[in-house]
Amino acid sequence: MTRHTTAHTYRCPAPRRMGALGLTGLFFGVLAAAVGGFALLTLLRPQALEQPRRLALALQSELSRAGAGVQAVVEDAARRLLPAVQAPAETAAAEQPLPAGQETAPDQAAETEQADQTGQAAAPSGTVELQLQNPELPNGCEATSLAMLLTAAGCPADKLDLAECLPRQDFWVDGSGIRNGPDPAEAYAGDPASASGGWYCLEAPAAQAGNTWAQWVGSSVQVTAVSGLSRAELEQYLQAGTPVAAWVTRDYAPVERTTRYGWQLPDGSWYYPCDNLHCVVVAGMADGCYQVADPLDGWQQVDSGTFWASFSAMGSRALIAQG
Repeated sequence: MTRHTTAHTYRCPAPRRMGALGLTGLFFGVLAAAVGGFALLTLLRPQALEQPRRLALALQSELSRAGAGVQAVVEDAARRLLPAVQAPAETAAAEQPLPAGQETAPDQAAETEQADQTGQAAAPSGTVELQLQNPELPNGCEATSLAMLLTAAGCPADKLDLAECLPRQDFWVDGSGIRNGPDPAEAYAGDPASASGGWYCLEAPAAQAGNTWAQWVGSSVQVTAVSGLSRAELEQYLQAGTPVAAWVTRDYAPVERTTRYGWQLPDGSWYYPCDNLHCVVVAGMADGCYQVADPLDGWQQVDSGTFWASFSAMGSRALIAQG
């Protein structure tokens, strides 16, 4: 830190010559002040030692008017004193305990946290541009993945526009007190912009939304459902540079069907939704892993076997977009 000082001009009487006795007395006075200052700093550490150079600067400032000879004596004393002051200051700083709960220094803690995120990956080279669903679409992974898919195919799209294009249906309660809702294979259930009132849709409504948007902006890109594709077919798309939107589960965990909430479908059957459904974009392959653009977690490096187990459990539902 640079310290700024203001220069003052003083009108002083003509300096008087100082005898040997006076000079000697002044020297010992300076030395006594320096020793006393050092003792005080040691007593008050570590607070007073945060800026140890103040002692030397103060001594130089106060005695700068005493003459060139005394100034030299002061500077020599300051140079000798400063290392002795800095050493205990550095020791005091090193001895300060880390905050409670912090077992490593901040830089080390950051490195440890980064090393633990083994699923994170850098953006691969390619045409997929990552979009994240939050905060606007807490339950809008389908619209967000579709936006990435269309943009990669040459039809720029935004997640909010595609959320508006999704065929949607709200829930309602009939006269018998029964909750009714849509079949997610035909329409989005609820509102993707609602954290508590949105569920999901499957590949057919998402493809419909993508094609509605492409037609609206005059693009020749077509979104096609390729559900049921094999592992070899999925990887052929990736090798050809065609990303694939895929329905999986959050964190690639086993499928969880909730029994605490459900609704009656238009055909009269009862539907219990999947509690951990998720939609992502598979952008490429590297070292036995899929490079996945996750609307919630960003770029992920997912083991192909782990991915395929989750993808298959969700019915191997997928979309592609081609011009």
